[in-house]
Amino acid sequence: MSLTITNFLSELKALGVAISAVDGNIKIQGNLAALTPVQKDWLRHHKPAVLAMLQIEQNPVRRYVSLDGEAEAFSSHVLDPAYWRPMT
Repeated sequence: MSLTITNFLSELKALGVAISAVDGNIKIQGNLAALTPVQKDWLRHHKPAVLAMLQIEQNPVRRYVSLDGEAEAFSSHVLDPAYWRPMT
């Protein structure tokens, strides 16, 4: 059975290890001694995918309606007031 990123992050949380994306890098805090060499190697090998997952979790995609009535997706930190529809 292959380990998914979600399962890996759950394992780390259970060990008291917090992992997050900060400025395009992975930040690890907590009980670092609990990480096994296998887990460290897995993280190194899957770093781009883990980082992408963390960034998605930290910046969820939201939906809104643009002025032309089309539903569009955006990340919560990328807002352009030109597309906002006034509340009526």
